[in-house]
Amino acid sequence: MSEEIKVRLINEDYLRERFPIPAGVDTQNILRSVRIAQSVYLIDVLGSCLYEAMEAKIISGEITDAGNEDFLSLLILSKEYLVYKTVKMINETIIAGDAIVGDESSERNGIALTTNGMTGEYENRIRNLVKGSSSLWTIANPANCDGYNQFEVEETGVVTFYPQSHDNESCL
Repeated sequence: MSEEIKVRLINEDYLRERFPIPAGVDTQNILRSVRIAQSVYLIDVLGSCLYEAMEAKIISGEITDAGNEDFLSLLILSKEYLVYKTVKMINETIIAGDAIVGDESSERNGIALTTNGMTGEYENRIRNLVKGSSSLWTIANPANCDGYNQFEVEETGVVTFYPQSHDNESCL
């Protein structure tokens, strides 16, 4: 599993262009939320093997090469997933904790409904892309992803992978 993020998939500008973040949320909190969303939640959605393969293609510059269209589509979906997951985290922690949004019952709950729905929508789109792409599924398939157990979330059907311990038992 990735020990560190080698490539930040979205930045503050990308996030602010796609979702209205209250002005009182500072850059440090945004970047911390992006890092957590990417290093914890996106890796859980993609699985470590697929995440690392996508990250390697970004670093090498191959992500836009012919034959990597599925990886480019995965990157685009992953970035949009990160927007909503990050805003959801900001809404649940920073905005709620600092009372940046005035009327909690309307605006904050509206953000929560939007981010919850869109996070699930992008998880489903990612799942469908991975399961429908032989190049992505070959990497994400548990038979080809040594050291990981497959776990499918029943509500969404999203397949995630968790590291195995030395005796091949799940670490969970």
